Amino acid sequence: MFLKCLKVLSLTILLAFGGYNSVFAVFDPIEITSKDNNVYTIYHPEKREELPKEIENSIKKEFVTVFSEVYEKYSLEDLGKKGIFDSKEAWLNAAINGEIDEFKEGKIDLFYLLSKEGNFIGFGTALYNKETHDLYGSQGFLIKNHQNKGLLKTALLAILSKNLYEGIKTLSLDVRHVNEKAIKSYETLGFEKQEETCGGYDKKYYSGYKASIEKLMNIFKKKN
Repeated sequence: MFLKCLKVLSLTILLAFGGYNSVFAVFDPIEITSKDNNVYTIYHPEKREELPKEIENSIKKEFVTVFSEVYEKYSLEDLGKKGIFDSKEAWLNAAINGEIDEFKEGKIDLFYLLSKEGNFIGFGTALYNKETHDLYGSQGFLIKNHQNKGLLKTALLAILSKNLYEGIKTLSLDVRHVNEKAIKSYETLGFEKQEETCGGYDKKYYSGYKASIEKLMNIFKKKN
């Protein structure tokens, strides 16, 4: 609960003072192909209350699985959660439950990815600032056996190519210092480290990253 309060506080700061708001981007499912030629589909619920229950359950389960492995060798103290939660599992469950609640409350947009067979592969959440034209990536992951296939780049390119967010100029996010694999992926995609975090998180644990949409699109197209 405490983490959820912190998460909501951070989003409240973004929404109230940073000009961020959730732009409900509606679009038809988008098919994408990974570099090993498997086909996947990006979905976005047309109505917030219509997030399929099986997808919600998959998001929650896989979020805990993925990030338990990411933070396996780190203690709650290393992660800044000592005295707040009794275990990393409790912390991660609170984090993803809070994220889903924020989507249902209209604070963030949510996307999810399914395989051709209909299996859950990953998800992401975001909010858009109409004043600065920045899209902030709040949470996201791909399940382990679908990582390193170029899916993150391909999904981002597909979503950005749809012009869902009018006037978008930059894409920003925050990542924990200890998540070295994610940092490497973002830097490879063209994100640059910022002096401050982008979502108001503690610099002791997080770094902010940002990239211009023009730069991202140029990098993505050159790599395709």
